[in-house]
Amino acid sequence: ATGVSGNVTISTGISSLESGSINIEAGRSTIATGGSIRLQSGDGNAVSSGVVAIKTGSNDIVSDASGQISVQTGDSEKESGRVLVSTGAASVGSTGGIQLQSGNSETGPAGSISLSAGSSTNAIGGNVLVSSGSGAADGGSGIITVASGNAFGSSGNLAMQTGFSEIGSTGSL
Repeated sequence: ATGVSGNVTISTGISSLESGSINIEAGRSTIATGGSIRLQSGDGNAVSSGVVAIKTGSNDIVSDASGQISVQTGDSEKESGRVLVSTGAASVGSTGGIQLQSGNSETGPAGSISLSAGSSTNAIGGNVLVSSGSGAADGGSGIITVASGNAFGSSGNLAMQTGFSEIGSTGSL
C-alpha cells in the first residue's frame, strides 16, 4: 500500500463479570518439532520499526492486583529450552539497552527484583554471571555498578555472601 496499511484487532467482548480470553497456540507434533509462534513488529525504512507491547490490563479495585506476565519454556525430560532477552545489533549507532525494573508505589512497598539460578537435587546448581561488555580499540570495557537506592531515612544495605554448605567448603568472596 502507498498509504497507511490497515490494522488488525482481535478482541473479546466486554463483560460486567469475567470477560473471555484469547488463546493462540501452535500445533503439537507427536514425533517431531511442534509449531512455532512468532510475534514481530513491522520493519521501518526511513523511521523506526514498530513496537511490540505486552501488557496486562489495569485494575481499579484497591483490594486486588493487576494480572501477571509469565514468560517460560516448557518442561522437558532431557533439557528445557532457554529464555533469551536481547536487543538488536547496530552497525553505526548504539545498541538498545535492557531495563529490568519493578513498578513504583505511593504508599506500599515497591516491588522487588529477584535474580536467581535454578537448584539441582543431584547435580550442581545453576550459575549467575554478571559481566560488562568488552571494548575494542581505544574504548574500555563497560562498568558494573551495584548500589542501593537513595532514601530520606536510611538507605538500603548491600549484602554479598556465599551459601552454606552441609559437608563441603563454602565459597569464597
